[in-house]
Amino acid sequence: MFLGTYYHTIDEKGRLAIPSKFREIITGRYENRLVMTPFKSCIFVYPLAEWEKLVEKVEQLPMFDDRKRNFRRLLYSPAIESPMDKQGRILIPQPLRNIIKLGKEVAIVGMNNMIEIWPRERWELKYQEILDELGDLSALHDLGI
Repeated sequence: MFLGTYYHTIDEKGRLAIPSKFREIITGRYENRLVMTPFKSCIFVYPLAEWEKLVEKVEQLPMFDDRKRNFRRLLYSPAIESPMDKQGRILIPQPLRNIIKLGKEVAIVGMNNMIEIWPRERWELKYQEILDELGDLSALHDLGI
């Protein structure tokens, strides 16, 4: 499982080194094939097997419901497959970086079965917002945990 937050930089060619703990999971449990798609303020990165599980659920959505069909477009149209290279890097193409305004400094956030890549400053603001909302753990009760 992908856990923790790591701060890295994207090089001039758009490559990002995946944290070593995440690389171990990707190479040990999954093929080196990853799928990326932007979503709101970050890029979702799925190992191919996890992406396929998501696709299976998405494909169950009614095709003739405009909102659900638009969600499919939002998910699939910018998605790309990006293998991890031998140095443990992935290439984040410029169009994906442009969509979420991803600069050089990024936060790589483990989300159990997938990874999120955030502009570092935006992640730090979002994390503080989350702490303000849920930080005292009483929210666990509200979430049914």
